[in-house]
Amino acid sequence: MCIRDSYGPAINALQRAIEYLPNEPQLHVDLATVHIATGNADEAVRILEQVAAKSPPYPPALMRLGDVYIDLGDTARANAQYRRLTVGADPFPPAYLRLGDVQHAVGNREEAMRHYRSAIRIDSTYVDAWLRLGSVLVIMDRYTQAIEAFDKAAELAPGEPMVTQFRAMAIERRREYQEGVRKGLKRARLIMTETEEEAREVRALLDSGADFIALAMEHSIHPSAEVGGDLGFIEEGDLIPAIESVASRLRPGEISPVFRLPSGWAILTRVN
Repeated sequence: MCIRDSYGPAINALQRAIEYLPNEPQLHVDLATVHIATGNADEAVRILEQVAAKSPPYPPALMRLGDVYIDLGDTARANAQYRRLTVGADPFPPAYLRLGDVQHAVGNREEAMRHYRSAIRIDSTYVDAWLRLGSVLVIMDRYTQAIEAFDKAAELAPGEPMVTQFRAMAIERRREYQEGVRKGLKRARLIMTETEEEAREVRALLDSGADFIALAMEHSIHPSAEVGGDLGFIEEGDLIPAIESVASRLRPGEISPVFRLPSGWAILTRVN
């Protein structure tokens, strides 16, 4: 049985429900969601666009439509859907998170933070917005502000493991940063891919001006990917010889050629 056949009963049930309740927008969103699960993005877009065209806009439909456009690589159309939910008398905070995420993904971190702060201004109890803001601040080495954001999230969601983890990570990274600066150590970021072809494609994007941190978060298979490839401050013996050798030859701001690692292919940049 193919995937679409296995979802057939759900599709039929939702279509029958829509016949009885044609003006219930959530039924249409649910039907589109099932089509997404089957891989039929075109049908999902068609359904969601019909719902999104109605006034007043139904936020779950616009959010889902924007998310589908993101998956299809059409960020312009995605942003258009999210922005529709940020205008008027009752802006929708999750839409600001999506707008921020899109900007963060391409390296526009200040713009991403602007959107996250907009969500917080509308709803100061929005834990996800505080976490997103703090995470970007960590990547930008603004640790005190990041910890303040995580502290606020902790007040709103006491005992939440993710909040606790993020806050502890920020505190530890601030300590490492202060120690590294005091010792005058080198600092580097890494992108690692499984194949040489992937690494050369990423290197070409860097040559065209793409953001190293954003590419690390999107393409790197190294554990440092979630913090933009940041390897921290490097003392002799901290890293494998292949990375240390390349790092020692780089000037601040310089990006290395693609080079081989035991577990993949890599690109390195020296931060300081």
